[in-house]
Amino acid sequence: MSLAKKILIGFVSLIVLLVLAIGILIATVDPNDHRQEITQFISDKTGRELTIGDMQISLFPHLGLSLENAKMSNAQGFEASDFATVDKVNVGVAILPLLKGELEIDALTLHGLNLNLERNAQGVTNWDDLVTKTVGKTEHHKEEEHHQNDSFEELAALSFGGLDIQDSHIQWNDQLNQQTVSLTPFNLSSDAVTFGEFFNVVLQADTQITNPDMQTQTDLSVDIKIEQNGQIEIQNLVQRNELKGENIPVAKLTTELDIPSLKFALGQTQIDLPELVLTYSVKGGKDFVAKEIQGKLSLTQLKTDVQKQTTGAQTVKLTYDMQGSEDFALSHATGEINLQNPEFNLANQSLKSGRFTLDGELKGDTLPNGQANVSLSTQPELNMQAQTAALKDIQLQALDLKASGQVQLSQLKTHPKVSSQLALNETNLRRLLTQLGLKIDAVERMSDKTTLTRASATLAVDFDSQSQAVKVKNLSVKLDDSELKGQASFQNFEKPDIGFNLALNQINLNRYLPPKPKQAPEPTPETETADTPITLPTELLRNLSIDANLKAGSVTYDKLNPKNIVATVKGQGGLINLNPLKMDIFKTQLLASASLDVRGKLPKYAFKTDTKNVPVGDVLLAFTDNDRLSGTGSVNANITTAGDRLSAFKQNLNGSAAVNLKDGAIKGFNLAQSIRQAKAKIAGEKAAGPTEELKTDFSSLISEVQITNGVVDTKKLLAQAPYMRINGLGKVNLVKEELDYLVKTKIVASDKGQGGEDLKELNGLTIPVKLKGALKSPKVSLDLESLLEQKAKQEVEKKIEEKKEEVQKKLEDELKSNILKGFKF
Repeated sequence: MSLAKKILIGFVSLIVLLVLAIGILIATVDPNDHRQEITQFISDKTGRELTIGDMQISLFPHLGLSLENAKMSNAQGFEASDFATVDKVNVGVAILPLLKGELEIDALTLHGLNLNLERNAQGVTNWDDLVTKTVGKTEHHKEEEHHQNDSFEELAALSFGGLDIQDSHIQWNDQLNQQTVSLTPFNLSSDAVTFGEFFNVVLQADTQITNPDMQTQTDLSVDIKIEQNGQIEIQNLVQRNELKGENIPVAKLTTELDIPSLKFALGQTQIDLPELVLTYSVKGGKDFVAKEIQGKLSLTQLKTDVQKQTTGAQTVKLTYDMQGSEDFALSHATGEINLQNPEFNLANQSLKSGRFTLDGELKGDTLPNGQANVSLSTQPELNMQAQTAALKDIQLQALDLKASGQVQLSQLKTHPKVSSQLALNETNLRRLLTQLGLKIDAVERMSDKTTLTRASATLAVDFDSQSQAVKVKNLSVKLDDSELKGQASFQNFEKPDIGFNLALNQINLNRYLPPKPKQAPEPTPETETADTPITLPTELLRNLSIDANLKAGSVTYDKLNPKNIVATVKGQGGLINLNPLKMDIFKTQLLASASLDVRGKLPKYAFKTDTKNVPVGDVLLAFTDNDRLSGTGSVNANITTAGDRLSAFKQNLNGSAAVNLKDGAIKGFNLAQSIRQAKAKIAGEKAAGPTEELKTDFSSLISEVQITNGVVDTKKLLAQAPYMRINGLGKVNLVKEELDYLVKTKIVASDKGQGGEDLKELNGLTIPVKLKGALKSPKVSLDLESLLEQKAKQEVEKKIEEKKEEVQKKLEDELKSNILKGFKF
């Protein structure tokens, strides 16, 4: 049984008790002389203690009762000592109409009522005992009688003078929800009540609420007409409410409800409300986004079926007019929200409706020309019994942005799932940023001002809250001349599991980067010597699982233009592998692999490559803007390192590398010319100035190095040129940034190639060149002493050889002569 019905039955019961009490008073003439009997009678019926002050009875022309200073005790186990106290009670019945079978009741007057309503932590109220004791036996019979008699025809002769409840205080103490409500004061008055005629009801109350702390002021005025057949008509209902509170985000909320007319029958289950209007006004608080919001909520043709538990309306319309706060981006916003033909079914907690539309106008300094229009439309659906919801046919337009899609939700009460399809029509992002008044430094510095002018996207997104999984399917993002397609997934926010399979047709990154400076800035001493930290999101990488594939048709970055790129990344528990990394670049195919291991204290890195037909000159030109070394051949490397700083990174560098180049050149110096100059210096002649290009050609260059703890040890360095053979040995210490190298160049007999004819005189000599010192500026020295020794030794050996030949010839001639002399013919 509902709370309202319980209170109504209790009120009727109390009236019956009062009538009985009046009978006793009349019988005893002076009620004050029998106060004890009266209070005992009430106590027997209710179990409560009743005390009454002065009592007065009137007999003619009205049979009336007047009580002063009455109070009733509270139920046991509740906080308040009294359930109710009242300063003055007046009630009366006209005697002469009773002789005609008519009942005319005077206005019920209650002044100074103090009513304490409570509910304990177990959900028991302090009036439950009153309802049980007074109406428990007759409740079922009365309910049956109510259903059998749907009209008020039996009460046709009833006339009630109305209510006059003034200066009342009603307290509600709810221990179950830890909340208190206080209506102080509470005033209720009405005109005389007669069937078939309108009577006015006025209510005024100030309410204090805790948890949350709020204060409200309520004023209500309504005209009511009750027909004998149970039909009730309401007109001119106006209810004004003002809400304040420290725990709400606004300073004040004012509402005014206006219902012009309403008809319903107590015996029927349908209620028709032609129109309802709620006007609201909000005064913003300190941290609220708006200074003030005003608007109106209106409903038309509201229909409610109590038996079917359905409520529907023809239209729901909300208007708003907002003045933004000083810190808010919008200075003014107006708009209208409409919902067509909504229908709520309370039985299965469902909503079906027509289109939901929002049309608004925004104003603010950050908007293009100070204003912008926004429109949104969709068709919402909700079914809590099936745990589903949907937003169908979403259409959004704001500035130059147009989007469409739909959203479906399931398992709303358990583990919500979301499935959505979204599409962004082609738009000009640059113009959109300009319209919004946003200046992004990266966009402003882009070298190509025609970028970001064509952007669009389509995708499907699924979300599962239980597994914390996000899946992106049918992804297609277009930006200018680039298009990215594929799918991606993300699972488990605490330990991310990422996967994607994406394909990019092409992109020119140079268009989106700032113009390259004509001259690189000189590095500062701090930059050169600083021990730069290498920062990694270590904990994230340790918790990360990844399985990703990326393909790209063509990528342009600086002077690089790799094509047919394929990259596969897999990792778990802190070990990330990039294998393979393939691309067509520099007229060959690069094949490499790399790994990152953060499972230990220091991150570890590894890199491998074995690439054939590498045009080294093109590679250096792309990365360093110079091609000091050219040639085509193979590059092989297997390198590992570890560390979280650049110094440790270099110190832990280990592995091996090898190059084998053909038909190239080393630019920057002409070795043949340097040797000629050295030759002239040895001979005491004047050295000729440079007449040829500063480069040293070679037909073959082979180098093999072993790297140990940051020290690069050259195991093999061989180079062949038309006039010389070069080999070298030495070490490069990357940690100390020092080198100690010796390059030996042996001149071979040749009259072809780069200056070969001029070097015939040096044929067979080995020219040693030493490189030692700082890696960035080593000292280069030619070992002239050794060269002179070799030259002198060569001359001596030549003279000796000539003498040997001369002596041998003489010996041969003498021997021949002596032999012939021994034979005489």
